[in-house]
Amino acid sequence: MISVKELNPENKAGENGEGPSSSTQTDSRENSPLQQPYREMPKRPFWLGIRGKLIAIFVAIKVIPLIMLCWLAWHEVVSLGRHLEQRTALMVKETRNLVRDVGRKAGEDSIRALDLKSREAIERLTTDTARQVADFLYQRDQQVLLASQLPPDEKRYRQFLQPLMRPVLDHGKFVLKDDKWVPAEQNQSQPETVMTEVPDNRTDWHYRPPERQGRPVSIPIYLEMTFVDLDGVEKIKVTTVPWLSPKLQNIKKRENTFCKAETYGSSLSRLKPGEIYVSDVIGAYVPSHIIGPYTREAARKKGVPFQPEAEAYAGKENPVGRRFRGLVRWATPVVDSGRIIGYVTLALDHTHLNEFTRTIVPTDERYTAINDAASGNYAFIWDYKGRSICHPRHHSICGYDPQTGKQATPWLDTEIYEKWKKSGLNIDKFLDRAPQFSSPSLQKKPAAELTKAGSVGLDGRFLNFAPQCKGWHELTSKGGSGSFLIFWTGLWKLTTAATIPYYTGQYAGSARGFGYVTIGADVNEFHAAAAESAKQLQALTNRYAGMVDKENEKTKKEINNSLASAAQSLSLSTLLMVIIVIVVAIWMAAVLTRRITAMISGIRLFQTGKMDHRLDATSNDEMGDLALSFNEMADELQSSIRRVVESELREKMKEKDALIAYNAGLFESASSYFHNIGNSLAGINGKLLNIRKVLESSSQYPEAFRMIREAHAAALADGGKDDRTVELLARMEEILLSRSLPRIAENVDAIAKAQHHMVQTIRFQQDMWNSSRQRGLKFVQKINLAELIENVIEDFRPTLVKRQITVNMELDRDITINNQKNPLIHGFTNVIKNAIEAIDAAKKERREINIFLSCMPDDSNRAIIRVMDNGIGIRREDMPFLFQSGFTTKSDGHGLGMHSFLNFLNENNGSIRAVSAGPNLGAEFILEIGDE
Repeated sequence: MISVKELNPENKAGENGEGPSSSTQTDSRENSPLQQPYREMPKRPFWLGIRGKLIAIFVAIKVIPLIMLCWLAWHEVVSLGRHLEQRTALMVKETRNLVRDVGRKAGEDSIRALDLKSREAIERLTTDTARQVADFLYQRDQQVLLASQLPPDEKRYRQFLQPLMRPVLDHGKFVLKDDKWVPAEQNQSQPETVMTEVPDNRTDWHYRPPERQGRPVSIPIYLEMTFVDLDGVEKIKVTTVPWLSPKLQNIKKRENTFCKAETYGSSLSRLKPGEIYVSDVIGAYVPSHIIGPYTREAARKKGVPFQPEAEAYAGKENPVGRRFRGLVRWATPVVDSGRIIGYVTLALDHTHLNEFTRTIVPTDERYTAINDAASGNYAFIWDYKGRSICHPRHHSICGYDPQTGKQATPWLDTEIYEKWKKSGLNIDKFLDRAPQFSSPSLQKKPAAELTKAGSVGLDGRFLNFAPQCKGWHELTSKGGSGSFLIFWTGLWKLTTAATIPYYTGQYAGSARGFGYVTIGADVNEFHAAAAESAKQLQALTNRYAGMVDKENEKTKKEINNSLASAAQSLSLSTLLMVIIVIVVAIWMAAVLTRRITAMISGIRLFQTGKMDHRLDATSNDEMGDLALSFNEMADELQSSIRRVVESELREKMKEKDALIAYNAGLFESASSYFHNIGNSLAGINGKLLNIRKVLESSSQYPEAFRMIREAHAAALADGGKDDRTVELLARMEEILLSRSLPRIAENVDAIAKAQHHMVQTIRFQQDMWNSSRQRGLKFVQKINLAELIENVIEDFRPTLVKRQITVNMELDRDITINNQKNPLIHGFTNVIKNAIEAIDAAKKERREINIFLSCMPDDSNRAIIRVMDNGIGIRREDMPFLFQSGFTTKSDGHGLGMHSFLNFLNENNGSIRAVSAGPNLGAEFILEIGDE
């Protein structure tokens, strides 16, 4: 479609009262050489024109194929409906099965993946813990060998033990509240969170506060250090705890040892120089009549007195109970001059060994100062024989009877317990003969008599109702590690085991070394999220399957309804489409012919002299090319006029820019003239007040005249005697002339002089303005740059104080230049404003701007100003565009300030450049300026 539109040429300024008037334009069109007479086209019949022919052809080629297409569509719709119904039923069935299978498989795979990942992590934790225990034990080897180098002396032994301390976690006091043990002092403080300042680092950002579990308390590593002579008699004994006797004993007699259970006295004589003896864990067994949380309700149900302090410590289950006191003893020969003179022993405090597993939690909690065995998530240690030696429940640690020195009766299953009772043997002899790990099974039960008596120490060899004990023993039989799942106490638990690779002394003959670390964890905690997702997914698939069935039935009904109404719809639609085709044919013919008539109308308008009209070329066909050619011809005719107008416009813009630049400086010079005018106006105001006072005082004269008239009338009534009217009037005239008129005249003269001075001042100002405007002068003045900088900073002081920004200035106060002051103030203000906004965006703790003013090193007539900030800096890719017009990094900026300042400096013997090390590293702007 081609239409004619009116352009907006520059010479159309006559609408605003400038340029040629409308009448002049009309005259020019009338005299245009393009205006030629044209003849009217003859009228033709409609069907002989292009429009009629296009309509006939379009109807012929569209209506017949449309009818045939309608018949084919009806046939295909019927066939498609039958096929669609069959395929939909099959697809619904397959979709239902597929969705259910995918949901089940996704849930199972997610749970399995999380279980494997958790197993890998807990196995690694178990192995790492076992290695840490081994390293700790090997350090004891080194220290006992070091102790053997000391001369046997009590003072030296005390000095040796004194620095050997190691921290353990103290969980503080607990109290029973609402039948539950809780800390006596609750920590109410909430840990602070940390968030990155870098947006690129915020994806899945996770911060964990510092681990503050309990209070670290340093205690001695060793309970005791002794020197034993060759006869087994202690000659020196240094103890660090009050519950060990300082009395010197013959340790070859077992009853003289700790808990009457140590047998190292008979083993020392077999040691060679450099060899080390390491004992088992020795300590008195601590019983408990309650397994689980030790509360008043639990004691009532068990029928025992509520005495938690007298029962075994069990972490959160009984945080105030008695703790297991045990030791592991190291011994090695003391050699002097090549011969053994005795043996030095070190007794390790069992507390440090227990600390390795006491604080471990195989969940997101990671660490704890007090374990909760009831949760099933805890770690413990077994010795090489399979006896529990470290456990959150101290009643589970195997120990000895301090009265007899024999092993305390461990927790046995009912079958083993009955055999023991029938044997009539003491527990030591019976366990030496009893079968170990005899068909362990979850079907077996613990002996109720032992449970009631509180004898619940764990010896895995005879704990046949806990089959996991044999599993751990098997996993570590070759010195390795591993894990397995077991259904224990109503939960599926992942349980791991890892050998403690310590092979000194008696442990050298065991593949398990010192023993093994085990960790138990509730599997459901690992895949809780996946299990919940699986449930939701299964419910979703069930809902989806039901919805698919319903939709299938609806689809069948809709297909049947659609087929029933298809014939009617196709018939009506075909008829409607035929009508639409005819209408479209008429419309398209009109559109095509309208483009031609529009071009003809546009050409005729151009012929009449309207040279500011153009053809609208909106298509890419030949009609569009014709319109473009016509427009190019018209453009050439107006190009010369446009160039002249644009040239004049540029000259006017230059004059305008010069006038604006000069006005900034002209305001200062004009202020003095306006001051003179103000003084003159003040004088005029004073004189007018004086005149007002004189006139107000003259208000008394009418009263005087009245009195004269009354005196004159009285004299006339008296026959004219004593008439003094003439005398009084003469006196009044004298008063008026001598008092009022001179004062009024004086003030009027002063007003005239002030008005004359004001007129002269205004004329001088106008003459100076016209002269400066004609000569293109700039307002150049002497500027003290230090004062200029300080004034700008003072203007920003409220903003700087509010945003806590420090400004440091080192200014040479003797530097002055002759240049334009106001543009320089405006540009420097823009630099300081940008620095403040850059610092605000950086959000740093230290916020400062540094400004330095000095002379150029190679030119004392030029000054250099350096403005440095510690803001967000400038990106390397932004540096080339920093001073370009329109460039800005701020959402509300226009990019004109720095560009304008650069132009001013370039035109007035100055320059500016920016330096930045990169983002978030601050920026520096360097200005150089001299005389204009």
